[in-house]
Amino acid sequence: MTALTRAIERLLDGLATLAFLTMFALVVAQVVLRYVFNNPLVWSDEIAQYLFVWVAFLGILRASRHRTHIAITAVVDRLPPLAARGLALFWLLAMAIFAVLLGWYGFVIARQNMTVMMTSLPLPYWLVYAIVPVAGSGLLLYAVRDIATLLRPAGAERRQP
Repeated sequence: MTALTRAIERLLDGLATLAFLTMFALVVAQVVLRYVFNNPLVWSDEIAQYLFVWVAFLGILRASRHRTHIAITAVVDRLPPLAARGLALFWLLAMAIFAVLLGWYGFVIARQNMTVMMTSLPLPYWLVYAIVPVAGSGLLLYAVRDIATLLRPAGAERRQP
């Protein structure tokens, strides 16, 4: 793994943590201000929802990086090794296709929302959608990495990130 890759992954992990903590703080502040002081923030719900979208996509990237997505392996575990590898390759190729589509359409939607403003804040809506092409690109890179690992000859060194 290169230093650039590690730096990008640390940046994404830090961004996910910051987004989650900000979302949590906004929700707590909104509850306190609404029910204790009877003076709610108008914009906090909207920003918390958008931060949730970012946290979800950043979480998808993290799970893909560490290969920790939920998987039901009852059938795969009973397959012969070659069939299991073939099925794994099929799913990785499907993931790569999905990642390309996600990245492309995420870019298109973000671009279409360059001039659309958020409801309660004077911020452009593309900020909400910007994470989608980033997630698509990351998922594609992880799918390619996993395909390369799967297709490596049996005697070759297999390293886990």
